[in-house]
Amino acid sequence: MRAAFALLLFAACAPDIAPGSYVCGPEELCPDGQQCDRASGICVSPTSAQQFTCGDKNVDVPSNETPATAQSLGDLACVSLVAEARSCLPAGDTGDFYAFKVVDGCTNSHVQASVVFPIAFQRLVLQLAKVGESPVTMDMACPGNRTTDDGQDVSCLDVPVTPGTYVIGVVPDGTGNCDNECRFSRYQLGVQVTTK
Repeated sequence: MRAAFALLLFAACAPDIAPGSYVCGPEELCPDGQQCDRASGICVSPTSAQQFTCGDKNVDVPSNETPATAQSLGDLACVSLVAEARSCLPAGDTGDFYAFKVVDGCTNSHVQASVVFPIAFQRLVLQLAKVGESPVTMDMACPGNRTTDDGQDVSCLDVPVTPGTYVIGVVPDGTGNCDNECRFSRYQLGVQVTTK
């Protein structure tokens, strides 16, 4: 009788997580009996799961995959507004690059940038270089007040810059790609020039 009562008590305490109520974790982890819907990043029943798509808000620009073919973010003043880009890295895309110019006359300037992406897919980091130089990967701690929505992560950089043209890249960090099963991601990039 005690065994039956203990089994009943255990079954009553076992969580029953409804599909659609859980954000996919790193490596597309979901509760038992559910699968990561790659279109939304939400755990759903396996019959409802869809394949990855960039979506309407994150259109892939196939011609910006190298520093030489970087997509322009324009000229950024010494203290600029945030220049934003939303895009995605479909499977096999090695990175996206954007060019921006720090205008002449800027002193004590820094570029601050962040890339926000779903934790369910591959982790992204930023690369930075002056035009003509090799981009260097930078993955710095974000300012303490930088927040993200549930199910998202962020990678940041904050480095000194001088006037000139730069390229910033959004690239996979090489970890957390589910044995190449979730080697893609959507992202939102923000770039700003400030003075310190």
